[in-house]
Amino acid sequence: MLINIDVVIDGATKGLVICTRTIIPSLFPFMVLSEMITGSDIAEIIGRGAGRLFTPLFKISGTGFCSFLLGALCGFPIGARSAVSLYEQGKLGREETERLIAFSNLTGPAFIIGGIGFTLWKSIPFGVLLYTVQIISAIIVGLLLTLTVPKKERCYNKNPLASPPANPPSLSCLITEGVSKASISILSVCGYVVFFLVMSRVIITSLSGITENSVIISFVYSLFEVGSGSAMSAAVGGEDIVKGAALVAFTVGWSGLSVHFQTMHFTGAHQLSLKRYFYGKLLSGILSAFFVLCAIMIYPRLILDTAPSATLPVMTLPMSPAFTYTVNILFGILLTTKIINIIFIKRNK
Repeated sequence: MLINIDVVIDGATKGLVICTRTIIPSLFPFMVLSEMITGSDIAEIIGRGAGRLFTPLFKISGTGFCSFLLGALCGFPIGARSAVSLYEQGKLGREETERLIAFSNLTGPAFIIGGIGFTLWKSIPFGVLLYTVQIISAIIVGLLLTLTVPKKERCYNKNPLASPPANPPSLSCLITEGVSKASISILSVCGYVVFFLVMSRVIITSLSGITENSVIISFVYSLFEVGSGSAMSAAVGGEDIVKGAALVAFTVGWSGLSVHFQTMHFTGAHQLSLKRYFYGKLLSGILSAFFVLCAIMIYPRLILDTAPSATLPVMTLPMSPAFTYTVNILFGILLTTKIINIIFIKRNK
């Protein structure tokens, strides 16, 4: 790093720009809402309905479906953060939480469809394809991980942190705690993004004297950080569209070391094992690339209608209607549930 100080400064500057223009505006509202949802009794309400299908399939308590849903709608690291929050509240067991994190820490639709599909590949259908194969791959990983559950662990929600149920917190308390926790989390996320973007730039600069193969360079970026890896994959797609599509699918499924260290930040305090998480994310990346290639073989028009950049694009994330709708839906669910609970409590009194 000391030798390539200009590369370090350039990488850090671009990382901070990505944080201020993309990560904070697109992720912070979801972080606040997810903290409010997991801090309330919404997870139990959703879990009671979804658990009838979710629990038999994944051998995880129904409340875990809330983390999977938040991860699928909001993106990383919200899936992992919400799972850890449920564990801290005693709503999930240790083994359940470790498996849940492995397939719920996903790339959000706003980033995949808006950032990758619309901005980098000029094709919303291609973004929808990437998002779909990511969800399918995550479900397959979750199902495969049930094979690792010891028989003695198949009694769900055995958590030493569990405590007797208390009165649900007020809406004002949920808001203040949600904003405070989300503010700390978003700073941590931005720190990891900047650090790993700098690291990837330094390594790529070191490799420049050895190889100029765009596929290898793109793969190295993808190992470290999903944003720069996606942008580089689009550049590869400008030269070889099939290779670029497979690379960006792997990038989305794998998510990058930056995201994995963000996950470690949330799980470290409880010493949750991430062994299955790393296996799951690697398998998810491989499956995502495989499914995209299969989709291209079956329906080539999916890739022919794209226009990936042949040069390194600037990664921006447009605030699409899907982003606004998702925020409104989550906030609406939160308010509706709180109002119903208040009415129910008053009637019981």
